[in-house]
Amino acid sequence: MKRLLVISLFFIGSIFSACYAQISGYGSFSYGYNQNPLFNYQNQSDQIKQTYLELNYSKDYDESELRLSYVSGLMLFNQFSARNFYEHNIYGRYFLKFTKEDNDEQKSEDTNGEEGNIPEGQAKEAQVEIDKEQAVEDSSDKYLDIMIKAGARHDKDLFKEFDNTGANLLLSYKFLPTESICLRLTNDFGLRNYTYLSELSNLTDIFTLQVSNKFNGSYSYDLRFSAAYKYYTSTLYDTSKYESERTYTKKPGKGKGGAATTIPSSKQILLQPQSNGTAQLALGLFYIKTLEGGSVETDLLYRYNPKTRTRYLAQKNDAGMNEDIYNDFFSYDGPDGRLKFSHPLFLGLQMMAEIALTQKNFEAPALNIDGEKINDHRKDLNSSIDLFISRPVNIFGNFSLDIIAGAGYVRNQSNDNYNDFSSYSFSGGIGIGI
Repeated sequence: MKRLLVISLFFIGSIFSACYAQISGYGSFSYGYNQNPLFNYQNQSDQIKQTYLELNYSKDYDESELRLSYVSGLMLFNQFSARNFYEHNIYGRYFLKFTKEDNDEQKSEDTNGEEGNIPEGQAKEAQVEIDKEQAVEDSSDKYLDIMIKAGARHDKDLFKEFDNTGANLLLSYKFLPTESICLRLTNDFGLRNYTYLSELSNLTDIFTLQVSNKFNGSYSYDLRFSAAYKYYTSTLYDTSKYESERTYTKKPGKGKGGAATTIPSSKQILLQPQSNGTAQLALGLFYIKTLEGGSVETDLLYRYNPKTRTRYLAQKNDAGMNEDIYNDFFSYDGPDGRLKFSHPLFLGLQMMAEIALTQKNFEAPALNIDGEKINDHRKDLNSSIDLFISRPVNIFGNFSLDIIAGAGYVRNQSNDNYNDFSSYSFSGGIGIGI
């Protein structure tokens, strides 16, 4: 598989490089060990293979830019092969620039462009995406960003309830009320349909107001306020498959006068299945300080859920790749903090480390392993640390090779027995960029 991926990328890249200067791509393959890849109390280890493929096309116009992307990922387990799944998404993004006023254009000419092309830092986006967007954003004080995303996830039959399709429409408008402050209004509307679990099909809408400074080459900050709502499209659920709390049946004991024994139901537990949805308010602060060849980022966020409830499928994890079915961020409130540090090392190595700490307060109850309620509210304290080291190598022309190694540790302390776990992992891989 790895050899096929590499050959395919070289072949595609050769054609793209020769014919289309605005087409780019990246593919990677990694292999690693995870002490608890299912992230639950069982602590069963496995080896995991992952692939990633991204293809991009961009087209520049006088006052706008169009971008089309395809992104896919495949996760393959060794022992837990029934958990294998594939995800893929397509993106369409259009930037519309608004020309500056004449006096601003004259000011830019008088200063030889020194004040007219100041890059703006973008919170919570990869640095490569920041670089791409700056070419569009920095040429004017205002712009409109329209993005459409559509995708699907495919699992094996044993876990087919994770199969889903979804789409998002994102509208973002940015403007500068002053010379140094940027305002961004964003609305992200999404829908997700679960083919075999319609009870969790939903609509979401997230409105965000961001206040940031114009990046001055040294630091950038971003204050964010968001209001969001998640609505479940189905108000009924299949009682032959799911129940909201664990039930038991009695089975007569053997022998004369044998006492009856209780047997727990084999149905899955769907918590709060009759709730219509949940609302959430969030306030956040993002700060980035650039260093020589690296950066330090801080991201602080507090989520608050008014007295509404969310539903999720208990004791059913999804390998940490897509938590919408299990417990997404709508399911809990509380503080969330992250610290990321990147810096070059010796011999051309690049290091990136991230530390995260999240307090999750659920409206749903905490359960024991048998599915019985042991507390009215589930509470988790999730902490993690990740370390990545990469070595980029320029092969020839537009081709580059990344050699990647990573390690991570996560501890989830929970009063819900199924979700009280820890896990460590390490992996290595290669990536090819075009």
